[in-house]
Order: sequence, then structure tokens, then C-alpha cells
Amino acid sequence: MSGILFEMIVTVIYLAGVVVCSFLVGFIWRNVFKRIAHKTPTKLDIMIFEYTEKPVSFLVLITGFYFVLKRLAKYQQMDKLSFLKIMDGIFYAAVVIVASLFVYALIKAILDWYTLEVASKSDVSVGGFAPLIKRLTQFIILFIGIMIILSHFNVNISGLIATAGIASLAFALAAQDSIANMIAGFLIMVDRPF
Repeated sequence: MSGILFEMIVTVIYLAGVVVCSFLVGFIWRNVFKRIAHKTPTKLDIMIFEYTEKPVSFLVLITGFYFVLKRLAKYQQMDKLSFLKIMDGIFYAAVVIVASLFVYALIKAILDWYTLEVASKSDVSVGGFAPLIKRLTQFIILFIGIMIILSHFNVNISGLIATAGIASLAFALAAQDSIANMIAGFLIMVDRPF
């Protein structure tokens, strides 16, 4: 009984350490790296550190929980092989989701920086297209992340990719005039020929 109690106490201490490490990484990301970024001439790096703080903290938290649970499974009387296989799958899916959030945060920071800094200084108004580009980017990154997760679990994704291709082709053909007008409007806003 004392061995099990000791392992539970050690596991709780490790879990608390993982949470503290996650907060510590977030604190360093927010306070140390952002202060260094404030010394650069652009605001892009500040926005990147600001937007990617949560995905980095989540990655540390998920990785720590994974190793604590893996350590706990080593000492428990359970079917270790199936538990570790399930845990590896959950960890892989969580890492792909966090990586997708990180990539989306990077792209969002670049788009926000572009609309705030570059577009305002060059007298180009692309503010109306920024939400559309963000939403489209979010959808594409989500789709790629789901495809990566499904392929890891040996799900045949070729049918899903073919369906997505046919659906996007049908949408493009149906909205051909609207898309052409939108692109023409965007080019007029950027070039300002009048």
C-alpha cells in the first residue's frame, strides 16, 4: 500500500511541476522574449510572441502530461501495451492540434501586422479582406491538421481529399463571377488607378 501511495504522491508532484513549467514558459515567452522583441524596429515579432504564447504553453503542458502518464503506466498493473498505444495516439493528435494553432497564430500575426503597419503606411486598404483571408487560412490549417491526424490512425483519406477537391471545384465554378469581381475589386484597391 505504501508503494502505491508513494507513486501517487510522486505523480501529483510531477503534475504540479508540469503545470508550473507551462506557466513558467508562458511567463518567459510573454515577459522576456517580448521585451527583447520591443527593441526591434518592427512590431511583427512582438505580435508573433503575443499570439503564439498560448500554443507554446499548451505544448509544454501536453508534453509534460504525456511523460507523467507514461511514467505512471509503468508502475500500474494494467495492460500497458494498449494503454500506451491509446496514449500515444492521443498525444499525437494533441500535438498536431497545438501545432495547427501555432501555425494559425503565426499567420494571424503576419496578417494583423500587415493590415496595421504596411497597409496603413502605403495607403492601401486591405482591411476588408483580412477577415476573409484569416477565415480561409483557419479552414485550410484545420483541414490539413485533421488529415494528418486521420492518416496517423490509418484512415484512408484519399476519398476525403478527392471529395474536398471536387467540392472546391464545384464552389469555384458556381461562384466564378463573384470571385472574379472580388479579385478585380482587390486589385483596384491595391493599385488605385483612379
